[in-house]
Amino acid sequence: MPAPTRGWSSEQNLAAMEPGTAPVLRNWYPEPDGVSPRPGYVEHATGLGAGPVNTLMSYVSGATKRLLGATGANIYRCDIPGAVGAALWSGASSDQWQWTNFASAGGQFLVAVNGADAPIVYDGAAISNAPAVTGVTGGAFANVFAAQSRLWFCQVSSADVWYLGPSAIGGAAVKLPLGALLTKGGAIVAGGTWSSDSGSGMNDLTVFLSTEGEVLIFAGSDPSAAASWQLKSRYQIGRPLGRRCLTRFGGDLAILTQDGLMSLGAVMKLDRTAAQQGALTRNIRQAYAAAVVNDADTFGWQTIGFARGQKVFVNVPNAATGVVRQFVMNALHGAWCEYQGVPASCWVEHNDRLYFGGPSGAVHEAERGSIDGTRIIECLGIGAFTALDDAGAYKTANVLRATYRGRPDIRPYLAIAFDYDLNPVFEEFELENTIGAFGTWSVSKWGETTWGRGAGIGLASNALIWSQSQWNQKVWGGATGVGEFTQSVFGIGRALAPAFRLNIYDGSPALTADVKLLEFSLVTEGGAIL
Repeated sequence: MPAPTRGWSSEQNLAAMEPGTAPVLRNWYPEPDGVSPRPGYVEHATGLGAGPVNTLMSYVSGATKRLLGATGANIYRCDIPGAVGAALWSGASSDQWQWTNFASAGGQFLVAVNGADAPIVYDGAAISNAPAVTGVTGGAFANVFAAQSRLWFCQVSSADVWYLGPSAIGGAAVKLPLGALLTKGGAIVAGGTWSSDSGSGMNDLTVFLSTEGEVLIFAGSDPSAAASWQLKSRYQIGRPLGRRCLTRFGGDLAILTQDGLMSLGAVMKLDRTAAQQGALTRNIRQAYAAAVVNDADTFGWQTIGFARGQKVFVNVPNAATGVVRQFVMNALHGAWCEYQGVPASCWVEHNDRLYFGGPSGAVHEAERGSIDGTRIIECLGIGAFTALDDAGAYKTANVLRATYRGRPDIRPYLAIAFDYDLNPVFEEFELENTIGAFGTWSVSKWGETTWGRGAGIGLASNALIWSQSQWNQKVWGGATGVGEFTQSVFGIGRALAPAFRLNIYDGSPALTADVKLLEFSLVTEGGAIL
């Protein structure tokens, strides 16, 4: 049985799953040649305030690279690790900023809007309202993007968009009414550019997205001249999820909608129903729909690509529980998994690294190390169920073997899931973890504390303290190679699936969990047909 390299699938009948897929793939990351524990995160900047960091912005001008974070009424510089300094900007009415980098004759700038205040401009040193955008009526700007060497602004709850002159970051704005083109009404919520050549240039098309899922695509560079500005096409997709619903991949745009994460290139070739079948999230459509049904209007939805990691993230909020998770796609082959334990309210790619805003005024660097701050990464996977070519017969499972590539001192707990039950019992894990927390070296009392076995898994506690955690529970050293781990299992059922779990807690942001599961082998005994 191959490891689920084809990723998480919530779309298939459990009785007819394709080999290499998984009904559960939580904190395991699928790659073309195996599945590995996902990386962790480390604390990067602190002291931004008491609330969550709801916006991160990346400013880049040559060698000058700045990371900004917004919490409450303030914006801070947070590219330098550790406690932040004084706020660069205060008095904001909202910390949910939308932003873009833009070059003008005066230099490189970051322009941001928050749906309540006047636009702000950052030049790499300071934030101000100058040069001001003038001539605007009808409300504040809720979104901003660059297209055709111009800045465009989406107005709060309006079908009007506004644009500035070429290469201008301030001055008189001109209104472009789009309401007459929106057959379902609504407002323009976001915009961007689309190209068929995976690049950018004057042949790019300008894209506007409405709250009702209508996509308007214009060709041309000067909206004030009819001869050089024409509506090229109009499409209908699902309603977008929030204002952070667009991200660019090469020349394409990915749009985060109630129907799924859609490629604009695919939408342009298909109708809405067919486009849903071709959505990037088609393999996890049921899980995606379940996440959307009660939280379509909850703040926190975002899609972002991480080029260095070759991953696409969808941030998934939950208003009822406050727990945030991520649906993550391997951009190499389109396989998905689910991240849990990453408390992100926003994301940004900065200086080839991925960061997220967390609770309590902290910014974290994601995709680094093998521990979530000070907490264990709990990985759980269940492979595709199989009837072993005899759907009506009972089978007794005896032995399960996992083939892996990596360090020999890391190995997962194994179990068998029977008859489509997605809650398998990991007997060895339960036995080892019912005894409570392990002891702490030089602190716990000799003869009164349970000490671990050094396998790198199975810690009962969910919190670790650097330099004070379990001495004999760290995963250190060990040469990498291909190996096997065999475990006795027991159970009876007609359909069987391998289940695997691993708790990663190396305790250091510099280490990675170097293990990749390749395949599973199962020894069974045949039984009667019922």
